[in-house]
Amino acid sequence: MNRQIKFRAWHKGQKQMFTALYLTFGGKIGMWNYEETEIDFASEYPYLELIEFTGLLDKNGKEIYDGDILKLQYPVNYGFGGIHDKEIIVKVIYESGAFWFEGEGYTDCNWHFYNDYEIIGNIYENESLLK
Repeated sequence: MNRQIKFRAWHKGQKQMFTALYLTFGGKIGMWNYEETEIDFASEYPYLELIEFTGLLDKNGKEIYDGDILKLQYPVNYGFGGIHDKEIIVKVIYESGAFWFEGEGYTDCNWHFYNDYEIIGNIYENESLLK
């Protein structure tokens, strides 16, 4: 699987999301919000949380990152009533070497079963979307 490696960063103190333009082995991170800024990741570490791109896009072509909140159609087996989609709200997490979604009693990493997921927010700015 070829996947683009990219990040964004949540600044806990400023309560802002930044696009991470680059990371260096020297501990620098170049970020973009309204203008390009380079900061020393080591000194800002307590305030920054790096958030990784999953390599997946939602149904609108928007990049899905760890911590995003998605609305998706989850197939539920109703026995003799057949399989029907149930709309659920989940968050994206990275665990055990994979990106998972979890919420409303469901946890799954089989993204290929779902093609109708949509980003509706993220856990940093819209945590109230999770029930």
